[in-house]
Amino acid sequence: MTATAWTYAFGEPVAARLGPALADWLPTRRWFGSGGRRPEQVEVVRAVELTDHGRHGGPRGLLVVVAVHLGDTVGHFQLLLGLRPDDSPTWLGGELVLHAGGTLVYDGTADPELMSALLRLIADGARVGELRFVPERPADLRLARRAGLRVRRGSAEQSNTSVVFGDRFILKLFRRLSPGVNPDLEVHRRLAGGAHLARLAGAVEGELHGQPVTFGVLHSFVPRAREGWDLVTTGVRALLDGEPEPVDLLPELSELGSAVAAVHTQLADAFGTAEVTGPALAAARSRMHDRLTAAARDAPVLLPHLPALRRVLDRLPAGPTERAQRVHGDLHLGQVLRTTDGWLLIDFEGEPAAPIGDRVTRRSPLQDVAGMLRSLEYAAGHALLAGGAPEDPGRQRVARQWVTAARDAFCAGYTAAGGVPLGDRAGLDAYELDKAVYEVVYETRNRPGWVDIPLRAVRRFAAAQPDADSGPAEMPTGHTGDIAK
Repeated sequence: MTATAWTYAFGEPVAARLGPALADWLPTRRWFGSGGRRPEQVEVVRAVELTDHGRHGGPRGLLVVVAVHLGDTVGHFQLLLGLRPDDSPTWLGGELVLHAGGTLVYDGTADPELMSALLRLIADGARVGELRFVPERPADLRLARRAGLRVRRGSAEQSNTSVVFGDRFILKLFRRLSPGVNPDLEVHRRLAGGAHLARLAGAVEGELHGQPVTFGVLHSFVPRAREGWDLVTTGVRALLDGEPEPVDLLPELSELGSAVAAVHTQLADAFGTAEVTGPALAAARSRMHDRLTAAARDAPVLLPHLPALRRVLDRLPAGPTERAQRVHGDLHLGQVLRTTDGWLLIDFEGEPAAPIGDRVTRRSPLQDVAGMLRSLEYAAGHALLAGGAPEDPGRQRVARQWVTAARDAFCAGYTAAGGVPLGDRAGLDAYELDKAVYEVVYETRNRPGWVDIPLRAVRRFAAAQPDADSGPAEMPTGHTGDIAK
């Protein structure tokens, strides 16, 4: 975007100061993911005006794409910016990006008026510049447009921002933009009406540097749905606290396994499968070994276990062939919802920092299974630590027994519903260990007080190997706080 166009979009006083202001503001947003580092430069490459209310005394809304220079990398991010006069409501203070020339520039996702305007654009199937607002369920959206739905921004921002409209819709805005159709949109379009998936209601699409890009997806909102992480950690905590009638989570987890298997079948039918043999399997095993070697450099706590861990990886594959297909790619308890009708899998976008081409590569379904097994173990660790007395032997024993039963219930439901056979666990063990090693590095870098949580699994795998040099592991002790999902 030229400097002249930038100035025209924002006005000269704002345009002159917006880049440095965004460089200060972006590191404060969790979805930016820079670890608090300030970008060297933030450059506006596009600014599309979504509303012109500012000419009539109300807020202006702009969809802004910025190129962020951070170290040796340049990433593109979507910002929804609101502009109001400086006598605007005090709630803008916590969302403020810049105050210049009598104008307040702020995060527009916190402004119900602007977000309602965005929903209307989707309902109307509007085109604004290169942006396309696509209604997937026009009739429902037209009804919602007239209903004046209450708007609220989701509180659990991670890599994206979600906005909820009454009890009807939820809009997910992708903050980090990647060329290509976002997998979350692609999967829901291809599997429209499939079981265990939220209903797609609309999308915001466009182009970036001549390639397609997805700015947001709109889904039906499911009232009274409960996130799997909250459901499981609450139930395990009740069990550890000795409540007289704790909820039996095992039937729920068996149903969750069945839901994952059903979605795997739908993905295989929609996107096809491939048989992976010989050299490709050897290459996958080699990549796991390389990741383990690199992880041990970043997390020396892994070094004593390396010989035994390599033996685990050497057992991949368990057989001569393996099936590869589209998978969820980032499956854990935070990516599933328990509704009154059963389980839903959500957020099929994969790792936001990875190129879309990497995210849609066919993979082993065992990676999704391993991700959920890791999440179950994290949930037990969270419940143990959050409940106090984490070193109590009785609580530790109950937690270990629950993890074993929970894993068995999930796997039983998965295989019974036609998922990949899990009878020979060598392949699954390799994928789960690969995930646990990643977690050890992540916790070492970001939350060293929590590293015992994935390290427990690493020790368990090492101890199970012949001539292993690691002793049996206990549940993590001595730390408090929330455990990552």
